[in-house]
Amino acid sequence: MERDGKITVVNARKEVILSAGAIGSPQILLRSGIGPQAHLNFIGIPVIADLPVGENLQDHIMLQVEYYTNVSLGPTPADLGSTQSELMRSLLGTGPLSSPALVEGTGFFRTKWHDDARPDIQLLFLWTLIGHTKMVPSDKMNNINAENWKPMEAAQEGKLGFTVAVALLHPRSRGTVQLRSKGAKDPPRINPKFLYDDHDVDVLAEGVQIAKKLASTNAFKQYDAKPVVYAVPHCQALTYDSEEYWKCRVRSNMITIFHPTSTCKMGATDDPMAVVDPELRVRGIQGLRVADASIMPDVPSGNTNAPSIMIGEKAADLILGTNSVKDIPLPADIDQPESIPTPL
Repeated sequence: MERDGKITVVNARKEVILSAGAIGSPQILLRSGIGPQAHLNFIGIPVIADLPVGENLQDHIMLQVEYYTNVSLGPTPADLGSTQSELMRSLLGTGPLSSPALVEGTGFFRTKWHDDARPDIQLLFLWTLIGHTKMVPSDKMNNINAENWKPMEAAQEGKLGFTVAVALLHPRSRGTVQLRSKGAKDPPRINPKFLYDDHDVDVLAEGVQIAKKLASTNAFKQYDAKPVVYAVPHCQALTYDSEEYWKCRVRSNMITIFHPTSTCKMGATDDPMAVVDPELRVRGIQGLRVADASIMPDVPSGNTNAPSIMIGEKAADLILGTNSVKDIPLPADIDQPESIPTPL
């Protein structure tokens, strides 16, 4: 490794635990000769183990649907940038800046496209319009080009309202993480392949219909909730609010939620896509485990932070040969839901 401009070699007496995340872990494995043989041969790296490292990249994506209201449902941009708000957050853990990513509520739904009881859509309710606050530079943060962002921002600037983010929980599209070169400092080549599978577009478009039904309920009517309408450059030939319009808007304005997973998939020995076994050991390599979101077989039905922490805790138990949760009583009186509610 290189530290402070000096190259240092560190040897492990027992095991090496790789925890660099769903992008960093496959990048390090590939540079070490562990990955798809064809890709490593192309880059010029000797193959140590031919495994599908960097394949199966999955991520949550979403589309924002905005509504005007006749009153403010939360702090103003001035409130967010005030010294008082910063003091409330840092000293008391309260105030508008203590809200997680401006999200005040969430709900899970199953669309007609899903064939089991799990939800495939999550709705996240933000108490402001994304273009209403300069504290959320969504165009830069989400790599939205100016052609798409400017009309959205102009329609929301200085207005009151809220945003419903429609998130896809179980994408069928699969991306890749690959190397650009043998250079250790070169960034990887990430191809998320968002919306490669049309099924993902269909699910998000139906998720918008669920959000619209919620926005039309009496609870929102009291705020005179009305949709924010603006020109989506590639969708102007389509009738607003039609199915084809929303599919076009999904393809034009979809953004990532930054939940990359599954690039070093955990699986059984007969799983051709598995990189690590159920004990997180890299197949065919002695003394090497991976413990981060990259080992998830599929992206989970929700945020990835807590599951990643759990993976780290489980990895520690596996390495130590202990069961740190065996004495934690499991609640026996909690009824498991038979299914997730279908749309309204």
